[in-house]
Amino acid sequence: MSTVSWSTDDALVSRARRILAVHRPGPQAARCQACHQPCPCDAANEAVNTLVRSGASVVDPSGPGAGTAATGLRGLLSRLRERLAVELEWPEER
Repeated sequence: MSTVSWSTDDALVSRARRILAVHRPGPQAARCQACHQPCPCDAANEAVNTLVRSGASVVDPSGPGAGTAATGLRGLLSRLRERLAVELEWPEER
């Protein structure tokens, strides 16, 4: 692998990580904090695809909570499942 290719890949990975740092689910709804589109938004999907194509880890190994499920896809799915869950309360018998 040439130095130019390595630098280009490195720059693409850095850019993708910056995009993912901004385009993330908001605290109140399953919408992107940056573009307010339903998660995952197109920008986040494109950034993840860039990371996968380059062979980089989708979860930033140096980021906060690195190595925990809360920072990965399982964590995202878990949070979405919690937000979409509906608690059923049965009416009391009279």
